[in-house]
Amino acid sequence: MCAVGQLSQFLNKPTSQHMLAAKCVLRYLKGTLRLGIRYGHPATPPIGFSDADWAGDIDTRRSTTGYIIMLNNGAVAW
Repeated sequence: MCAVGQLSQFLNKPTSQHMLAAKCVLRYLKGTLRLGIRYGHPATPPIGFSDADWAGDIDTRRSTTGYIIMLNNGAVAW
């Protein structure tokens, strides 16, 4: 998801480097089709984590943020 988010910043004018990166993401997804998220026991309350990189994008100087919500030791939103 992070890689797709980064690539989406260049949808207006993608270069050949962006297309190669997108192909790498697709190859990765194809190779991990059998992997998934396992929700375990015992039941736990939702826990959230977040992070931010202020003006860390070298190309645009935009900020990058992210979050994840965990429930029963598995991600439910990110």
